[in-house]
Amino acid sequence: MFWRKQKKLSFKYRCDCCGQVYDDAPSVAYDAPFPFLWQDKEVQEAGHLDANRCVYKDEDGEHFFIRATMDIPVHGLQETFLWGLWVSVSEESFQDYALDSEENLEGRGYFGYLANNLAFYGETCGLPANVELRSNNLRPNVLLHIGDHELIRDQYHGISIEKARQIFHLFLHRPS
Repeated sequence: MFWRKQKKLSFKYRCDCCGQVYDDAPSVAYDAPFPFLWQDKEVQEAGHLDANRCVYKDEDGEHFFIRATMDIPVHGLQETFLWGLWVSVSEESFQDYALDSEENLEGRGYFGYLANNLAFYGETCGLPANVELRSNNLRPNVLLHIGDHELIRDQYHGISIEKARQIFHLFLHRPS
């Protein structure tokens, strides 16, 4: 029997803008939820932002966010395109998350809304999602609710390596 050695697909590519070679699975992250960044300096300073949580109060009330990750399968790769993003959650979910220990996390989660507009996908703030807690100090995982948005289709059906490169390129070279 003849066996053909299967070529391992790779994300490796050279960026057209900066010339840097990237060889890892693409991962990008946002430092803060967009609604927090849209606030006046006074509101931001009165609020709180750390590596995992954000809270602030404005004329509409108090707003609560947790940092999470969202995986997008990439056709032909074992690794996924990993988004580091923020999710708006209820005060009760926020307090529960802040008090969580490593015990009994699996199978628990919250309802939330995406709080970042992801590069390439246009308006994604406000997309509804489940936020699934994970053990071993892993950030929660976001699973978008079924709907008619390109990001939702990509999370459920995956993207090509070329599309992953386009998104990564756009994220790296987005306007400040």
